[in-house]
Amino acid sequence: MSPDWYPKPETLPGVLKLVATLAGVDVALAFGERHGGQQKYIPEPDTIDRAHWLAQALGVKAARLFAAHHRGESMVIPSAKTERNAVSVRRLWADGKSINEIVAETHLSRGLVKRLTDGIVKGNGGPPIEDQAPHCPVCGHKHRARKPAAASSSQLCFGFIAQASGVIPSV
Repeated sequence: MSPDWYPKPETLPGVLKLVATLAGVDVALAFGERHGGQQKYIPEPDTIDRAHWLAQALGVKAARLFAAHHRGESMVIPSAKTERNAVSVRRLWADGKSINEIVAETHLSRGLVKRLTDGIVKGNGGPPIEDQAPHCPVCGHKHRARKPAAASSSQLCFGFIAQASGVIPSV
């Protein structure tokens, strides 16, 4: 079972969503790392054997299912670098590494590493710490919670005050 901070298949870019549903998120991220940015032709499913590049990346069964969805297409495979960076930073953090060690190992900025690890328990990969503002699972930014319109103090109900004081007759 993957932790809460791990990317969900539906959050991956482009065709990696399909790869993640067919073969898993780890395979989709590895597929994006290996073939990301390259333009690839997807052949007919019957022509895929063990030696085919798609079968070597996904496995024969998943490659044939993928080819059934995109047969005859030529596509650019997304790299999912943002998601891969987030996973690697959070894994290192869960392993107990400090922010300085993570920055040195991943060559990412200190601010990005701090955003990606904010709200995640260090050292055990446990559940995220409860926080008022939710974090984006990819970039780690805090998104402000929207204030409900009914709780706004800028809206006053003058009609009720006037009716209670007897100035306006009630209907």
